[in-house]
Amino acid sequence: ATLEQLKGVPAVASRLRARRAAAADGDDVCCLVVHDYDWHATGAPQRILGSLETSTHASVLLRLPRGRHVLQLTVDPGFYFSASARSATPFDMDEPATLLREKALAAPAVCEGTYGALSPNDFVVWFRRKFTVSEPKTLASMCLEIGDPKASPFARFAVVDDDSGETTHFVAGAAPPRSFAPNERGYTLMAYAKTLVALDSGRWRLSALTEKPLASFETDEPPGTGPEDKELFEGTYEPNYALTVCRFRVAVKKPALLSFHLECSVPCGFKAVLVLPEEGWETKQAEYLRGGHQGHLHGETLRRWNAYAALTVPAASLEATEGESYLVFEAKLAPERCAFAVEANGDVPAPISWKLTTYSTEKADTTWTPDDARARYFETTVSGWNAKDAERAAA
Repeated sequence: ATLEQLKGVPAVASRLRARRAAAADGDDVCCLVVHDYDWHATGAPQRILGSLETSTHASVLLRLPRGRHVLQLTVDPGFYFSASARSATPFDMDEPATLLREKALAAPAVCEGTYGALSPNDFVVWFRRKFTVSEPKTLASMCLEIGDPKASPFARFAVVDDDSGETTHFVAGAAPPRSFAPNERGYTLMAYAKTLVALDSGRWRLSALTEKPLASFETDEPPGTGPEDKELFEGTYEPNYALTVCRFRVAVKKPALLSFHLECSVPCGFKAVLVLPEEGWETKQAEYLRGGHQGHLHGETLRRWNAYAALTVPAASLEATEGESYLVFEAKLAPERCAFAVEANGDVPAPISWKLTTYSTEKADTTWTPDDARARYFETTVSGWNAKDAERAAA
């Protein structure tokens, strides 16, 4: 019940509407409204207990019943303010996390940070934090707060089971309580954004409330896991019979959580796969193409996605690749979902540029290498033709 009450705290401000005097200038008057709040039935503000409207200072007397209450102050950026509370009877007031911990009402875990300025269409992973649980059934409620209201609509966060790879996504704000069980590798909390407009730098705050303390919770950013620890690849689609847009070899040193975003300059349908390739796949003949072209992907498909114009994969858990082995990520055009004609030889009416942004649990753990198997096959074929032409010319 305590978690159900507390998870609504960040949403209180969005539900409260300041009551302003009719003659007051909105740019010169600061307003404060105190509501009674229904924590159980409706989760909404009730009667007004008191209000302040002032351009300098003011005070108000409130009579509050015994119990838990929330004081929410909303101040526009750039304004200096000072607020104090006094009472004739003893009371406790502090930051929620501090008070909850001291009073043993819940076990909070909090971490904070900043994000840099973003350009339109940027994909960024703001942070990753691992945590573990020791109790057989740990009920936890997570909340991601973004200081800039312009950035909040683009922010998402997710909870990933690092054993099974199961991922649950949430929009910024308070998420419903969820039960966690002990596992081998723990869980990862991550936040990411795909922007549509330019955004200034800002702050984020992640909080977790549990009935019992977490076994561990990363509050600091581990090295190599920041928003700047990414790889960016760009290119242009070259018409080909296989309709391949791009292809990469992915080597994973240890179990990792990948995040990546692929987008094209022209809205088009495409499909992407992550494959564990067969040995010798680079030289295996392609049975579906006349002439037996080589360099086509063969192997076990581990992941498959269909997308239009852009593909965002916030979390994909992968096991380590052994020795010199690797996985292959490949994206191909899907002609049936393109708004333009795709010829049999892969020709398209206009050039298509693509951009791939990738993140890993730690940047050094994962290597993305552009694959050139088909290019090497074509180069070998052309060289063979030229050599035979030279032999025929010499004869």
